[in-house]
Amino acid sequence: MQRRVYATRLAVAAIMACVLAACRTPDTTTPARQAAPTAQPQSAASSARPTVPATAIPDEPIAQTQPTPISACTFPLPQAAPPVGAPPPLAAYHFTEPQVVQTEGLPRVSEWLPDNRQLLLTQKVSNPPRSALDLFAVDTGTFTRFGTISAAFDRPHWLAAQQAIAVAVPIFRGEQITGAALQLVAANGSVRELAPALENPFVVPTPDRRGMTILTLQQPGQPLVLAADGSAAPVALPSIARTAAEAAPHAANTPYWLDPWLTPRFVWRPDGSRLLAYTQDTILLLNPATQERCTLDLGSSDRRQRWALEAVWSPDGRYLALNTAIERVRGDIYSTDIMIIDTIDGSSTMLEAPFSSSYGFAWLPNGRQFITIGKTYALSAGKRRTHLFLADFHTRQLVAVLPAFFTGTSEYHGGDGLLSLSADGQLLAFQCLKPTNLTEGAICITRITLQ
Repeated sequence: MQRRVYATRLAVAAIMACVLAACRTPDTTTPARQAAPTAQPQSAASSARPTVPATAIPDEPIAQTQPTPISACTFPLPQAAPPVGAPPPLAAYHFTEPQVVQTEGLPRVSEWLPDNRQLLLTQKVSNPPRSALDLFAVDTGTFTRFGTISAAFDRPHWLAAQQAIAVAVPIFRGEQITGAALQLVAANGSVRELAPALENPFVVPTPDRRGMTILTLQQPGQPLVLAADGSAAPVALPSIARTAAEAAPHAANTPYWLDPWLTPRFVWRPDGSRLLAYTQDTILLLNPATQERCTLDLGSSDRRQRWALEAVWSPDGRYLALNTAIERVRGDIYSTDIMIIDTIDGSSTMLEAPFSSSYGFAWLPNGRQFITIGKTYALSAGKRRTHLFLADFHTRQLVAVLPAFFTGTSEYHGGDGLLSLSADGQLLAFQCLKPTNLTEGAICITRITLQ
């Protein structure tokens, strides 16, 4: 039976279409440039301030070498205090009829602010065609616009200490994307550049939201943490490179491109003790304190290694939820499976789901239950069916919440920009369809209560 195709996590085609068709006005704040030398990072154990080297980027890439062996991860990891008591049964949760947020076009959910009442989102605006960075206040229904950018590669992030939005934006030369830069956009619309030449535009904040985790063109295998206020030199994390070629600086004039499954993604454990790095070829746990790294084994089937498309830590850092696949292709994935890893003993749980693929995770505050988007493909009707699901992996239950009308047959591209749960677990924002036009996407917000 034909199964639902999982659209590529990075949605490269969708990004390029937005950039070149609807968002092609270049950013005047970030001119096109070649890879600029970056400050030599300090290690997590060193406090010496580095100097800026004047090293030329080589014109020829370093030859491929055999991968360096990386030891398997051992458990337990350091644990936070567990939640008190058992979580409520799934039947106790009530989801109110969603409120449809009136946006201009192509809305994407980013994240809730710490006050649990403001939602960071992006939407397409015209005149000229660009992407707007907005805060939506649930209580008043009003928007605060921080500014517009040519496009956003990935979801923006709110940095409370800076009262600003961190976002990776494309660098243009004419209508061609030649790179990416990390910018900080303030409420008055001012823009400060944090990193001019990213190797990987999929950046994430540190757990305390005072730094951003990046890869640069100069050191593509070396994750760095940049202080958002510019008060400290970059801090080097354990390398994710397995070969000399993966750690080599990019040659000058190298075309800027993103492989949909080989571009690294990062996810911090909430306590900051570990950083997860994953691609189709590897999944690593990095220890910033010891500069050690280890590899996770997700298992295999028919001699094919399982790999992760998405990963999200539970709020207490004990569990790691993974959206995984077996197919190893450079394109769409036909089915995915949800895996939960327990960092106390390293055991894993595979959930039997009533859908062929899932998208996004939103953990509830209890750290034992989560919300995801599940999609099935009805061959006889030739339609895709999408639902929100509430899951409890201890009881291995999954139940659909809200009518399918709200999620309908809208098209999703990976886990980003799909859903976000407020830290108090009371408000869920997710992509939906407008009730007045089932072909047009929107953002819906539902309140979650216990009955």
